[in-house]
Amino acid sequence: MNLKQGIFRIESSESETIIQAAELEGWDVFEIDGSKIEGRDSYFDYLRENFPMNPPLESNRSWDGLEDSLWGGIDDLTAKRVLIIWKDSSVMAKTVPDEYEDAVDTLVQMAETICEPKYTCGDPTEVCVILA
Repeated sequence: MNLKQGIFRIESSESETIIQAAELEGWDVFEIDGSKIEGRDSYFDYLRENFPMNPPLESNRSWDGLEDSLWGGIDDLTAKRVLIIWKDSSVMAKTVPDEYEDAVDTLVQMAETICEPKYTCGDPTEVCVILA
């Protein structure tokens, strides 16, 4: 498997194969269980409970705040390759499409900046985001 920096869409049936390959290649893997995401509040709550956050995220008010906390948490990891796979992402996309787009934009912005040496004091992290 040749995972790389960026955001990609796949069929849900491919998720487990990709996760196994990523783990074998030494990627840190974080999963978003889309079946538990009904909208903005449950998305924020899910990430807060299952992802590293620095600084800790205290509210669900700000997409920028979520991005900053997620960025800091991922940057604090010792791993320099991180896979974020959002299983059943279509659930939120169909239920609340505007909030879904904001959620995806947050992941995209984090992934695009955390890989840049100029934003990470020369210590970038490669982030692959997969929407399944």
